Amino acid sequence: MCKDKGIGVNILEILERNINIHTQKLDDNIILVKSSILDLHHSMFFEMEIDINTKDITKVDAEIIKAPYPECKKSIVNIQNIVGLKLERGLSKNMAQILGKNTGCTHMLEIAIAASKTASYAILNILAEGEKWKDIMASDEKRYDVVRSYLDNSCVVFKR
Repeated sequence: MCKDKGIGVNILEILERNINIHTQKLDDNIILVKSSILDLHHSMFFEMEIDINTKDITKVDAEIIKAPYPECKKSIVNIQNIVGLKLERGLSKNMAQILGKNTGCTHMLEIAIAASKTASYAILNILAEGEKWKDIMASDEKRYDVVRSYLDNSCVVFKR
């Protein structure tokens, strides 16, 4: 579809990609994180269970329903190798070593990393519940003090 962006130039939209992530608490110790990617050429799903207390990835599964080439489906053979990894600094790099390169799939890696980042945030919310999350969120100073211990040096706001 072509659209005039107000500058007299028609822009051809060639791709829309959706990445969705859903988390749920299975019990007091485990969260389930599901992620997916959908575009004209891909329909892929990834899910993992994480121990809330240890932050270990305890279970994973993946499925490639649609991919541009038949060989793409071979890329999920390494997916079980991320079981045992921990949600901590360096996880994205470790996942890239296992799920990427010439035996992996950049799109599966992308949704696995997105799921792990969302899992970290979900666990932060769960752990903060014990500290009356609504009270913490009521003021910027309280929120900053509590969240800093989890997000230290992760972005410009929490830079040391």
